[in-house]
Amino acid sequence: MARISVLGISGGVSTPSRTTAVVSALVKAVASRIPSDAGLIEITEAAPSIFAGLSRGALGASGEAIIQRVEKADLLVVGTPVYRASYTGALKHLFDLVDYRALTGKTVLLAATGGSPYHGLVLEHQLRPLFGFFGAVTVPTGVYGAPDDFIDAENGNRAPRCRAGHLPEGAHQ
Repeated sequence: MARISVLGISGGVSTPSRTTAVVSALVKAVASRIPSDAGLIEITEAAPSIFAGLSRGALGASGEAIIQRVEKADLLVVGTPVYRASYTGALKHLFDLVDYRALTGKTVLLAATGGSPYHGLVLEHQLRPLFGFFGAVTVPTGVYGAPDDFIDAENGNRAPRCRAGHLPEGAHQ
């Protein structure tokens, strides 16, 4: 089997990030099952490069490199915290810069984190339509993590950890 490129994108805007914990766990789970080259883009780190321009032509070399990584990946794992019933504006800006044809037919695994289990519908009402616009193929089952799905690190720079096998409850189904 040929190696594929798997790219996680965490739309979280804080550090440490529960969203990054989920996206990282999902990327590792995919990479453990299929031969792949895995990577991760965290919006908190990419923001200076992607916010350097409001259009793709205004990006510098580092911003362009980030967008090209997104466009060239074979499989995307995209996660966001829920803000006001939607994905973050920072994540939206990243995808505003992606060529609308670049993700056609590519597989996308959706993930989100939120303050309560009630925000889980962001996967269906916000993220799935976003990738439908791009013509991407979203995996039918998404992963949603509520606060009780995490063991939050309170000391140092350790990232929050997911409970039960490193993914939120029910994510293995």
